[in-house]
Amino acid sequence: MAFFSESIGISDSTFQIIRDLIHFKTGIYFENDKKDLLADKLSNRVLENGFTNFTDYYFKLKYEDSDTEWKELINCITVNETYFWREFDQINVIVNHLIPDLFENQKRSKIRIWSAACSTGEEPLTLAMAINEAGYFDKYSIQILASDASTNVINRAKSGLYKDRSFRNIPEDIKNKYFTKIDFQWKIDTEIHNKVDWFIKNLKNQNEFSFLYSSDIILCRNVFIYFSDEAIKEIVNTFYDKMPQLAYLFVGISESLLKLKTRFELIEKNNTFLYIKNEQ
Repeated sequence: MAFFSESIGISDSTFQIIRDLIHFKTGIYFENDKKDLLADKLSNRVLENGFTNFTDYYFKLKYEDSDTEWKELINCITVNETYFWREFDQINVIVNHLIPDLFENQKRSKIRIWSAACSTGEEPLTLAMAINEAGYFDKYSIQILASDASTNVINRAKSGLYKDRSFRNIPEDIKNKYFTKIDFQWKIDTEIHNKVDWFIKNLKNQNEFSFLYSSDIILCRNVFIYFSDEAIKEIVNTFYDKMPQLAYLFVGISESLLKLKTRFELIEKNNTFLYIKNEQ
């Protein structure tokens, strides 16, 4: 219906209680100047639930606690801009430094790498291709896990189909090696796609797929820019508590944990910054 594309108004007070509820449930935080943006993103959900105002929608979210509606809300408010080979220097450090060290020097028999905000899957698949190029899947036991709070993007990731926009940074030879053109899209090689296990996970819910936290390496990149400092610190502290004694965390190059004073130590490896947990 055409009117679903139009935003309905939201008062300051209703914006604040919905904003705070979203923050509590997801960690995503809308500043005061983002009131109209939040209204635009959620207007369709209000109307599709049969409401004419945001107050009724708030009560549904607050008191019905509908998992289905929260999934729809997350699909509406999350930003899913990513591409293959993004911030590849970090992937390079993982493949050429951390993985060999964990197996050869730390004597790990298996490692787990978790892409904790994977969007449509370009990040974990980039990692899988880079690991494969290094020949490490044949040499080591490596598990790649990928999750996102949005059901929409995980479903797209599971399809393994990508449009040209996802390839703006990938080397042409890698694209030709691992992708097949199907009409106006590109399909990832099945063997590489099967190297990744996909999950729908809200980072604020520690009990949801809790085994993910025991990963040796976590990539949580370009998502904290949408979270409050309070939510970031909570999530990062959970990472630290549950990761192995020696483990590594990557955030986006425009993100920093220094002002939050977490227990992770910032280190530099091969001209790339990353965070280390080292309690050995």
